[in-house]
Amino acid sequence: MYPTHQIQMTRLAACQRDLLDNGIDASGMDRQKLLSLASEHLDYFQMMLGCDATCAQVVRLFRHLPINGHASEAPTFAGPH
Repeated sequence: MYPTHQIQMTRLAACQRDLLDNGIDASGMDRQKLLSLASEHLDYFQMMLGCDATCAQVVRLFRHLPINGHASEAPTFAGPH
């Protein structure tokens, strides 16, 4: 069972803070750089999200993290695509 959208976003926000603590600012990355980051660290993102997300799914979630306090409504992925 995959986590809810809210749980996914909360967990990904924790990933983003962890990356920032390590000098990586994912919030300013374009899609290609996010895809590269997700590919390089996919096992980390899967562990943090609690599911077998693909690189594309990780990028999709990153693109919908709150920016300046405004969250986007993004669909939750329900399983491998």
